[in-house]
Amino acid sequence: MLFIRWTGNGIYSPLIIAIGVFGVTSVTKALYGSTFYASHPSVFWLGLVLGGFLCWWTGVSMNNDEPEVLEDEQTGHRVILRKKHTLYSIQMQWWGVAAMVVGAILAVLGAPAPGWHSTPRTASNPPAAHDTPAPVTDPKAAPEPSAIPEPTANPQHKPPPEPEPVPAATPAV
Repeated sequence: MLFIRWTGNGIYSPLIIAIGVFGVTSVTKALYGSTFYASHPSVFWLGLVLGGFLCWWTGVSMNNDEPEVLEDEQTGHRVILRKKHTLYSIQMQWWGVAAMVVGAILAVLGAPAPGWHSTPRTASNPPAAHDTPAPVTDPKAAPEPSAIPEPTANPQHKPPPEPEPVPAATPAV
């Protein structure tokens, strides 16, 4: 079972970072189209940088509030109460710094975004071609029989055995 430990508004750290990623990817798709986004994986990582900045800024502004000072009237001891906003005992602004560093490094390296192919598809690296020819719509434009590739042998698939010839019936004597 996964336990999430936070104080204050620290639970919102991943949400703030995700908002930055979603915002950058959505704006990029709206302005340049999904083909641009698909061919530029660094857009996702720059969204992580923006989300990290938003998380850092939110954490700094929330964790730098004035502390509340209480004094016990009987003993004269002073107690300082500070508000902390943490997730797994790490303050919000440090989650933002971590996201910014990781996003910047992966954007510079050109790492593929999560869920993408590890190698980009280009003219020199096309996806694997199928062995079956394209369907023919015009019967006059059918390819020559020699142009149709032979099926490749598959060791797992064996053709059905040839039926044995049935002996001719002999007349009864």
